[in-house]
Amino acid sequence: MNPIIHLVKKAQKGDDQAFLMIFQHYQEDLYRMAYVYVKNQEEALDVIQEVAYQSFKSINSTVPLTPSTKRKKSFHSKHNMRNT
Repeated sequence: MNPIIHLVKKAQKGDDQAFLMIFQHYQEDLYRMAYVYVKNQEEALDVIQEVAYQSFKSINSTVPLTPSTKRKKSFHSKHNMRNT
């Protein structure tokens, strides 16, 4: 099993350390992406803080990506693009 998926499952069961490990794994990438959009260090850090909060709050509603959910997500994305 993928180590991140294992950590997500632990976090969904209430393991705060697992959530922290997931977030720390992606923290630098998230910061870089936020900085590209807001072009300000303090604002990028605010964005990361909000992402952390929203992620923690919704960790139990996360649906693991399986081959079938990936196909469904891809189908809906393509369908929505055609209708806009």
